[in-house]
Amino acid sequence: MVIHFLSARFGEKIRECSLRFFIFYRAMYVVLGCVHSGYRAHTLSFVQAFIHPLRPTLKKLLHYNLKGVTFIFAYQAHINLFYYLCRLTQIKKTIFMTLEQIMQELESYGNEGTVKIYTKHGMKEPMFGVKVADLKKILKKTKKDHELSTALYDTGNYDAMYLAGLMADEEKVTKKQLEDWVKKAYCYTLSEYTVPWLASESKHGFALGQKWIKSKKENIAASGWATLASLTGVTEDEDLDLDFYKELLDSIPAQIHDAPNRVRYTMNGFVISVGSNVKELTEHAQEIAEKIGKVSVFMGNTACKVPLATDYIQKIIDKNRIGKKRKTARC
Repeated sequence: MVIHFLSARFGEKIRECSLRFFIFYRAMYVVLGCVHSGYRAHTLSFVQAFIHPLRPTLKKLLHYNLKGVTFIFAYQAHINLFYYLCRLTQIKKTIFMTLEQIMQELESYGNEGTVKIYTKHGMKEPMFGVKVADLKKILKKTKKDHELSTALYDTGNYDAMYLAGLMADEEKVTKKQLEDWVKKAYCYTLSEYTVPWLASESKHGFALGQKWIKSKKENIAASGWATLASLTGVTEDEDLDLDFYKELLDSIPAQIHDAPNRVRYTMNGFVISVGSNVKELTEHAQEIAEKIGKVSVFMGNTACKVPLATDYIQKIIDKNRIGKKRKTARC
Protein backbone atom coordinates (compact mmCIF):
# COMPACT_ATOMS: atom_id res chain seq x y z
CA MET A 1 0.00 0.00 0.00
CA VAL A 2 2.79 2.43 0.89
CA ILE A 3 4.53 1.84 -2.44
CA HIS A 4 1.31 2.36 -4.47
CA PHE A 5 0.49 5.53 -2.53
CA LEU A 6 3.93 7.02 -3.10
CA SER A 7 3.92 6.01 -6.75
CA ALA A 8 0.56 7.65 -7.42
CA ARG A 9 1.47 10.89 -5.69
CA PHE A 10 5.12 11.41 -6.45
CA GLY A 11 5.88 9.35 -9.51
CA GLU A 12 8.11 6.55 -10.62
CA LYS A 13 11.27 7.79 -8.89
CA ILE A 14 9.79 7.39 -5.42
CA ARG A 15 8.25 4.07 -6.42
CA GLU A 16 11.68 2.74 -7.43
CA CYS A 17 13.33 3.96 -4.21
CA SER A 18 10.52 2.50 -2.13
CA LEU A 19 10.82 -0.88 -3.79
CA ARG A 20 14.54 -0.90 -3.16
CA PHE A 21 13.99 0.05 0.45
CA PHE A 22 11.55 -2.76 1.11
CA ILE A 23 13.82 -5.22 -0.67
CA PHE A 24 16.63 -3.98 1.58
CA TYR A 25 14.89 -4.40 4.88
CA ARG A 26 13.48 -7.77 3.91
CA ALA A 27 16.99 -8.85 2.94
CA MET A 28 18.06 -8.02 6.47
CA TYR A 29 16.06 -10.96 7.73
CA VAL A 30 18.26 -13.21 5.63
CA VAL A 31 21.45 -11.55 6.87
CA LEU A 32 20.46 -11.74 10.51
CA GLY A 33 19.27 -15.29 10.06
CA CYS A 34 22.63 -16.29 8.61
CA VAL A 35 24.55 -14.56 11.41
CA HIS A 36 22.35 -16.08 14.09
CA SER A 37 22.76 -19.55 12.59
CA GLY A 38 26.52 -19.22 12.34
CA TYR A 39 26.73 -19.33 8.54
CA ARG A 40 29.13 -16.42 8.37
CA ALA A 41 30.75 -17.27 5.08
CA HIS A 42 27.33 -17.35 3.41
CA THR A 43 26.45 -14.06 5.07
CA LEU A 44 29.51 -12.39 3.59
CA SER A 45 28.62 -13.51 0.08
CA PHE A 46 25.04 -12.35 0.48
CA VAL A 47 26.03 -8.93 1.83
CA GLN A 48 28.54 -8.38 -0.94
CA ALA A 49 26.10 -9.39 -3.67
CA PHE A 50 22.87 -7.75 -2.51
CA ILE A 51 23.35 -5.32 0.36
CA HIS A 52 26.38 -3.25 -0.62
CA PRO A 53 24.85 -2.08 -3.94
CA LEU A 54 21.86 -0.71 -2.02
CA ARG A 55 23.87 1.41 0.40
CA PRO A 56 23.62 4.67 -1.65
CA THR A 57 19.87 4.21 -1.95
CA LEU A 58 19.55 3.52 1.76
CA LYS A 59 21.44 6.70 2.60
CA LYS A 60 19.03 8.74 0.48
CA LEU A 61 15.96 7.00 1.83
CA LEU A 62 16.76 7.74 5.45
CA HIS A 63 16.15 11.44 4.79
CA TYR A 64 14.50 11.64 1.38
CA ASN A 65 13.10 15.13 0.87
CA LEU A 66 10.87 16.07 -2.06
CA LYS A 67 8.98 19.40 -2.31
CA GLY A 68 9.65 20.07 1.36
CA VAL A 69 8.14 16.79 2.47
CA THR A 70 10.27 14.26 4.42
CA PHE A 71 8.87 10.79 3.93
CA ILE A 72 8.81 8.43 6.83
CA PHE A 73 8.31 4.94 5.51
CA ALA A 74 6.32 2.14 7.09
CA TYR A 75 6.75 1.84 10.84
CA GLN A 76 7.60 -1.84 10.65
CA ALA A 77 10.27 -1.16 8.05
CA HIS A 78 11.94 1.42 10.29
CA ILE A 79 11.89 -0.93 13.27
CA ASN A 80 13.49 -3.68 11.21
CA LEU A 81 16.06 -1.29 9.78
CA PHE A 82 16.91 0.01 13.25
CA TYR A 83 17.30 -3.56 14.51
CA TYR A 84 19.61 -4.35 11.59
CA LEU A 85 21.77 -1.29 12.21
CA CYS A 86 22.08 -2.23 15.88
CA ARG A 87 23.13 -5.75 14.96
CA LEU A 88 25.54 -4.41 12.34
CA THR A 89 27.43 -2.43 14.98
CA GLN A 90 27.93 -5.68 16.85
CA ILE A 91 29.08 -7.86 13.95
CA LYS A 92 31.01 -5.40 11.81
CA LYS A 93 34.19 -6.02 13.82
CA THR A 94 34.10 -9.65 12.74
CA ILE A 95 35.56 -10.49 9.37
CA PHE A 96 33.86 -13.49 7.80
CA MET A 97 36.38 -15.99 6.48
CA THR A 98 35.99 -19.34 4.80
CA LEU A 99 38.03 -22.43 5.62
CA GLU A 100 39.97 -22.00 2.37
CA GLN A 101 40.78 -18.37 3.17
CA ILE A 102 42.05 -19.24 6.64
CA MET A 103 44.21 -22.07 5.34
CA GLN A 104 45.72 -19.67 2.82
CA GLU A 105 46.43 -17.13 5.54
CA LEU A 106 47.96 -19.81 7.76
CA GLU A 107 50.23 -20.79 4.90
CA SER A 108 51.28 -17.16 4.44
CA TYR A 109 52.35 -17.02 8.10
CA GLY A 110 54.27 -20.30 7.84
CA ASN A 111 57.95 -20.41 8.70
CA GLU A 112 60.44 -23.23 8.10
CA GLY A 113 62.31 -22.39 11.28
CA THR A 114 59.12 -22.74 13.29
CA VAL A 115 58.38 -26.06 11.56
CA LYS A 116 61.74 -27.40 12.77
CA ILE A 117 61.04 -26.27 16.33
CA TYR A 118 57.54 -27.77 16.30
CA THR A 119 58.89 -31.05 14.93
CA LYS A 120 61.23 -31.33 17.91
CA HIS A 121 58.19 -30.96 20.16
CA GLY A 122 56.29 -33.79 18.47
CA MET A 123 54.12 -31.92 15.98
CA LYS A 124 53.76 -33.63 12.63
CA GLU A 125 53.04 -32.74 9.03
CA PRO A 126 50.88 -31.34 7.63
CA MET A 127 51.72 -28.01 9.20
CA PHE A 128 52.93 -24.59 8.08
CA GLY A 129 54.82 -23.60 11.22
CA VAL A 130 52.70 -20.67 12.37
CA LYS A 131 53.57 -18.90 15.62
CA VAL A 132 50.80 -18.54 18.22
CA ALA A 133 51.04 -14.74 17.94
CA ASP A 134 50.15 -15.00 14.25
CA LEU A 135 47.30 -17.42 14.97
CA LYS A 136 45.85 -14.77 17.26
CA LYS A 137 45.95 -12.25 14.41
CA ILE A 138 43.54 -14.50 12.52
CA LEU A 139 41.46 -15.07 15.65
CA LYS A 140 41.15 -11.32 16.11
CA LYS A 141 39.39 -11.17 12.74
CA THR A 142 37.11 -14.17 13.07
CA LYS A 143 36.38 -14.11 16.81
CA LYS A 144 34.62 -17.27 18.02
CA ASP A 145 33.20 -19.29 15.15
CA HIS A 146 32.31 -22.81 16.18
CA GLU A 147 31.32 -24.10 12.75
CA LEU A 148 34.61 -22.91 11.28
CA SER A 149 36.65 -24.24 14.22
CA THR A 150 35.19 -27.70 13.64
CA ALA A 151 36.23 -27.61 10.00
CA LEU A 152 39.71 -26.40 10.94
CA TYR A 153 40.29 -29.19 13.44
CA ASP A 154 39.14 -31.81 10.95
CA THR A 155 41.83 -30.75 8.45
CA GLY A 156 44.49 -32.54 10.50
CA ASN A 157 46.83 -29.61 9.89
CA TYR A 158 48.58 -28.84 13.20
CA ASP A 159 48.35 -25.05 12.91
CA ALA A 160 44.67 -25.26 11.96
CA MET A 161 43.95 -27.63 14.86
CA TYR A 162 45.57 -25.33 17.40
CA LEU A 163 43.70 -22.33 15.98
CA ALA A 164 40.47 -24.33 16.13
CA GLY A 165 40.85 -24.70 19.88
CA LEU A 166 41.18 -20.94 20.30
CA MET A 167 38.27 -20.22 17.95
CA ALA A 168 35.77 -22.80 19.27
CA ASP A 169 32.73 -21.66 21.23
CA GLU A 170 32.65 -23.24 24.68
CA GLU A 171 28.87 -22.75 24.82
CA LYS A 172 28.34 -24.75 21.61
CA VAL A 173 30.91 -27.51 21.94
CA THR A 174 29.38 -30.89 22.76
CA LYS A 175 30.70 -33.76 24.84
CA LYS A 176 30.80 -35.91 21.70
CA GLN A 177 32.92 -33.33 19.88
CA LEU A 178 35.38 -33.04 22.76
CA GLU A 179 35.67 -36.84 22.83
CA ASP A 180 36.44 -36.77 19.11
CA TRP A 181 38.97 -33.97 19.48
CA VAL A 182 40.85 -35.65 22.32
CA LYS A 183 41.25 -38.83 20.24
CA LYS A 184 42.75 -36.79 17.40
CA ALA A 185 45.05 -34.79 19.70
CA TYR A 186 48.25 -36.59 18.71
CA CYS A 187 50.82 -34.24 20.33
CA TYR A 188 51.10 -32.76 23.81
CA THR A 189 50.23 -29.17 22.82
CA LEU A 190 46.87 -30.39 21.52
CA SER A 191 46.18 -32.99 24.21
CA GLU A 192 47.41 -30.95 27.17
CA TYR A 193 46.43 -27.42 26.12
CA THR A 194 44.07 -27.10 23.15
CA VAL A 195 41.52 -29.73 24.21
CA PRO A 196 41.73 -29.27 28.02
CA TRP A 197 41.42 -25.49 27.75
CA LEU A 198 38.24 -25.77 25.72
CA ALA A 199 36.86 -28.61 27.84
CA SER A 200 37.46 -26.72 31.10
CA GLU A 201 35.59 -23.68 29.79
CA SER A 202 32.63 -25.83 28.75
CA LYS A 203 30.02 -27.47 30.94
CA HIS A 204 31.50 -30.90 30.16
CA GLY A 205 34.97 -30.36 31.61
CA PHE A 206 34.64 -31.98 35.03
CA ALA A 207 32.84 -35.10 33.80
CA LEU A 208 35.24 -35.62 30.91
CA GLY A 209 38.29 -34.94 33.08
CA GLN A 210 37.18 -37.67 35.49
CA LYS A 211 36.66 -40.07 32.61
CA TRP A 212 39.84 -39.29 30.69
CA ILE A 213 42.27 -39.74 33.60
CA LYS A 214 41.24 -43.42 33.70
CA SER A 215 42.14 -43.97 30.05
CA LYS A 216 44.93 -46.37 29.14
CA LYS A 217 45.89 -44.11 26.24
CA GLU A 218 48.64 -41.72 27.27
CA ASN A 219 47.39 -38.65 25.38
CA ILE A 220 43.82 -39.02 26.65
CA ALA A 221 44.86 -39.62 30.27
CA ALA A 222 47.14 -36.58 30.07
CA SER A 223 44.21 -34.54 28.71
CA GLY A 224 42.15 -35.61 31.70
CA TRP A 225 44.69 -34.43 34.26
CA ALA A 226 45.24 -31.19 32.32
CA THR A 227 41.48 -30.56 32.12
CA LEU A 228 40.95 -31.03 35.85
CA ALA A 229 43.96 -28.82 36.53
CA SER A 230 42.69 -26.12 34.19
CA LEU A 231 39.28 -26.15 35.89
CA THR A 232 40.87 -24.98 39.15
CA GLY A 233 42.05 -21.81 37.43
CA VAL A 234 38.69 -20.75 35.95
CA THR A 235 36.24 -22.07 38.56
CA GLU A 236 35.54 -20.47 41.93
CA ASP A 237 36.54 -22.67 44.87
CA GLU A 238 32.98 -22.97 46.12
CA ASP A 239 31.97 -24.47 42.78
CA LEU A 240 34.71 -27.11 42.82
CA ASP A 241 34.31 -30.57 44.33
CA LEU A 242 37.07 -30.08 46.88
CA ASP A 243 36.69 -33.57 48.36
CA PHE A 244 37.27 -35.08 44.93
CA TYR A 245 40.31 -32.89 44.34
CA LYS A 246 41.77 -33.79 47.74
CA GLU A 247 41.31 -37.51 47.07
CA LEU A 248 42.92 -37.13 43.66
CA LEU A 249 45.90 -35.38 45.23
CA ASP A 250 46.25 -38.23 47.72
CA SER A 251 46.32 -40.78 44.90
CA ILE A 252 49.24 -39.18 43.04
CA PRO A 253 52.33 -40.14 45.12
CA ALA A 254 51.66 -43.87 44.70
CA GLN A 255 51.28 -43.76 40.91
CA ILE A 256 53.05 -40.75 39.40
CA HIS A 257 56.53 -42.23 39.00
CA ASP A 258 55.21 -45.34 37.21
CA ALA A 259 52.71 -43.49 34.99
CA PRO A 260 53.27 -42.96 31.23
CA ASN A 261 55.61 -40.13 30.29
CA ARG A 262 53.18 -37.26 29.55
CA VAL A 263 50.82 -38.42 32.30
CA ARG A 264 53.66 -37.89 34.79
CA TYR A 265 54.06 -34.36 33.48
CA THR A 266 50.35 -33.50 33.76
CA MET A 267 50.01 -35.11 37.19
CA ASN A 268 52.83 -32.89 38.40
CA GLY A 269 51.07 -29.94 36.75
CA PHE A 270 47.84 -30.92 38.49
CA VAL A 271 49.52 -30.70 41.92
CA ILE A 272 50.90 -27.27 41.01
CA SER A 273 47.53 -26.01 39.72
CA VAL A 274 45.57 -27.15 42.77
CA GLY A 275 48.19 -25.72 45.13
CA SER A 276 48.25 -22.41 43.25
CA ASN A 277 44.56 -21.96 42.48
CA VAL A 278 42.65 -23.47 45.41
CA LYS A 279 43.41 -21.76 48.74
CA GLU A 280 41.82 -24.45 50.87
CA LEU A 281 44.01 -27.12 49.29
CA THR A 282 47.28 -25.21 48.99
CA GLU A 283 48.82 -26.64 52.16
CA HIS A 284 47.76 -30.17 51.25
CA ALA A 285 49.12 -29.78 47.71
CA GLN A 286 52.46 -28.69 49.21
CA GLU A 287 52.56 -31.87 51.29
CA ILE A 288 51.87 -33.99 48.20
CA ALA A 289 54.54 -32.08 46.28
CA GLU A 290 57.06 -32.91 49.03
CA LYS A 291 56.15 -36.59 48.78
CA ILE A 292 56.52 -36.87 45.01
CA GLY A 293 59.71 -34.79 44.83
CA LYS A 294 61.39 -34.48 41.44
CA VAL A 295 59.44 -35.95 38.54
CA SER A 296 61.39 -37.34 35.61
CA VAL A 297 59.82 -36.76 32.17
CA PHE A 298 61.44 -37.29 28.78
CA MET A 299 61.06 -33.94 26.99
CA GLY A 300 62.61 -34.97 23.68
CA ASN A 301 65.30 -32.91 22.00
CA THR A 302 64.11 -29.68 23.62
CA ALA A 303 65.21 -27.31 26.35
CA CYS A 304 61.95 -27.78 28.27
CA LYS A 305 62.17 -28.79 31.93
CA VAL A 306 59.75 -30.27 34.44
CA PRO A 307 58.95 -27.73 37.17
CA LEU A 308 59.50 -28.82 40.76
CA ALA A 309 56.05 -28.59 42.34
CA THR A 310 57.28 -27.50 45.77
CA ASP A 311 59.27 -24.59 44.36
CA TYR A 312 56.56 -23.54 41.94
CA ILE A 313 53.81 -23.38 44.56
CA GLN A 314 56.11 -21.49 46.91
CA LYS A 315 56.77 -18.87 44.23
CA ILE A 316 53.02 -18.33 43.86
CA ILE A 317 52.73 -17.94 47.63
CA ASP A 318 55.59 -15.44 47.70
CA LYS A 319 53.89 -13.38 44.96
CA ASN A 320 50.64 -13.44 46.96
CA ARG A 321 48.77 -14.94 44.00
CA ILE A 322 47.27 -18.03 45.60
CA GLY A 323 43.65 -18.45 44.53
CA LYS A 324 43.76 -15.88 41.72
CA LYS A 325 41.30 -17.01 39.07
CA ARG A 326 41.36 -16.35 35.34
CA LYS A 327 38.44 -15.44 33.11
CA THR A 328 39.45 -17.98 30.49
CA ALA A 329 41.72 -21.00 30.32
CA ARG A 330 42.74 -20.34 26.74
CA CYS A 331 45.60 -17.97 26.14
